[in-house]
Amino acid sequence: MQIAIIKANLTDENAQNMALRYTDTLNRQVLSVDVVMPGETMMNPYDVLTVSTGATEFDSDYIVSSIRRHFSATAGFSQHVQGYATGAAPANSQDTALQ
Repeated sequence: MQIAIIKANLTDENAQNMALRYTDTLNRQVLSVDVVMPGETMMNPYDVLTVSTGATEFDSDYIVSSIRRHFSATAGFSQHVQGYATGAAPANSQDTALQ
C-alpha cells in the first residue's frame, strides 16, 4: 500500500516526523483488540497483552491503550480493555518446529 501526503514547505526533518506520525497512526488501526474480561487491578495502559488463540491472524502482542473497570452486584468485577497490535504475529510452536 502506498499513501501520498502532500504538504508544502516542509523541511526534511518535519517531513520525516510527519511520516512517522502517520505510520504510527496507521499501524494502530491495522489490528486492534477490544476485550471484556474478568476484572483485575494489575493491568495498566501501555502493558503488553498477549493473545494466543490458534487463529494466527489474531495471535499477537497488543499494547493496552485503555482500561475501564466496572463493578456491579449482579455481574461482579469486570474490565473493558482496548489495545493495538505491536507488529507481526509471534511465531507459534508449529512454525518454529518447521524452521
